[in-house]
Amino acid sequence: MAQFEHDLIRERTSAGLQTVRARGHLGCRPSKLPEKQRGRIRELYAESSLTVQEIADQYHVSRKTIYSVIKA
Repeated sequence: MAQFEHDLIRERTSAGLQTVRARGHLGCRPSKLPEKQRGRIRELYAESSLTVQEIADQYHVSRKTIYSVIKA
């Protein structure tokens, strides 16, 4: 019985994901920063005009987010 319910849930989940993908949604989390801001962050980092912490404070994100942008 449990296996049957499990299979039903899998089928419904799969059908729902296919519907969402057909509408054009990829299922990814939206980025915290638009591409324009990401480019500016890379420029600031390359210029060495600000520290990573200062850049993070300016854009209201964590240092990890800044490092992720730089690495990408």
